[in-house]
Amino acid sequence: MTSRDCKYCSHQCERWAARIEQYPSVRLIYTHQRKITLAINFTPSRYLNMATKRILFVCMGNICRSPAAEAVMKRFAEEFIVDVDVDSAGTHDHHIGDRADARMLAAAEARGYELNSRGRQVTKEDLEDGAFDLVLAMDNENYQALIELAGRPTSHIRIFSDYLDDTWPNDVPDPYYGEEDGFTEVLDMLEEGCPLILQTLVGESAFDMGFEE
Repeated sequence: MTSRDCKYCSHQCERWAARIEQYPSVRLIYTHQRKITLAINFTPSRYLNMATKRILFVCMGNICRSPAAEAVMKRFAEEFIVDVDVDSAGTHDHHIGDRADARMLAAAEARGYELNSRGRQVTKEDLEDGAFDLVLAMDNENYQALIELAGRPTSHIRIFSDYLDDTWPNDVPDPYYGEEDGFTEVLDMLEEGCPLILQTLVGESAFDMGFEE
């Protein structure tokens, strides 16, 4: 299998080629079913002295979008062998202690992700300087809720779509009241944005590597 072949279906992945052309520093192989494998060739010891980065994903209830974002980011960090602490939370308290929505669990499992977190509500302490390097709201409504909770605008609280191009919606849509394809769309957006978020956190050099043939 060459570096441009899909790991699962052995076909050339057009989406992979387009992705590399757009973001040449992000080395991804997109598969036929949008599962991701990362071909890397570097020495992890290069990053042993890098301080652990912390990122918090926030949606409304912490049972759909943000736990999925947590799982996707953890997969990227694991595959790239980058030390990133990933968490998720909700701006509301409706689902504290609950597992992720069953439909989100199923959609994520179909792509090889495990959603193990339990719902929690974001706190003011989560938003203080130094608690997390980056806090990402899934949409503008929750972004505004975070800014109100923090008591001031701050550069480390942002919206997930800041890491997507203009072909994607400005908000990661809440799939809770929709159909199953809404959960798939959420995962598509997360898989698109998370590599660039990780690149922002740890620096360009972590992705500056070639493919294994």
